Amino acid sequence: GPWAHKFETRFAKWLGVKHCSLVNSGSSANLVAFMTLTAHELGERRIKRGDEVISVAAGFPTTVAPIIQYGAVPVFVDMNIPEYNIDSTKLEEAYSPKTKAVMLAHSLGNPFNLQVVVDFCRKHNLWLVEDNCDALGSEYFIDGEWKKTGTIGDIGTSSFYPPHHMTMEEGGAVYTNNPELYKYIMMIRNYKYKRSERERHICVNI
Repeated sequence: GPWAHKFETRFAKWLGVKHCSLVNSGSSANLVAFMTLTAHELGERRIKRGDEVISVAAGFPTTVAPIIQYGAVPVFVDMNIPEYNIDSTKLEEAYSPKTKAVMLAHSLGNPFNLQVVVDFCRKHNLWLVEDNCDALGSEYFIDGEWKKTGTIGDIGTSSFYPPHHMTMEEGGAVYTNNPELYKYIMMIRNYKYKRSERERHICVNI
């Protein structure tokens, strides 16, 4: 409705991104973000069953659940202490020819080492999904400028569940600067994006 559209527009402007889509929860936001990267139209870069996605060994379940639900393989990297984020020095050890993406959360409002992670993704042509549910409003200095977390990777997600920075009692958002990805985000959110017969049982019910 009009209020949702107004929020999407204002939230995108505040974040500094071009596109924002509301969903019913942060968990669904992660699911939509991941399923977007399985779109056939992405060609060689699309995530297929059996492909690997790098994530952190300790974190919230719904950062990893979409990977498993689709049939991809999560590759877990240990975390560091006291930041409780991914140990970015171990990313190369986790990489293989099957790696297609990195999907990580900023833990407890502490951004993970975005410069190292982004450089790693650029080097290997990997997608980066930022689970920004715990870090809305955090900023990181990268590539010579300050940017809000969630806007640096290919797709960012937020949750508006009561314990988070801003709440609707429920709700979440998926955002991106990539118009092609935005198209698939909206197709999945609104129409469950039809896939092959083998994949249709994974319809996204949002």
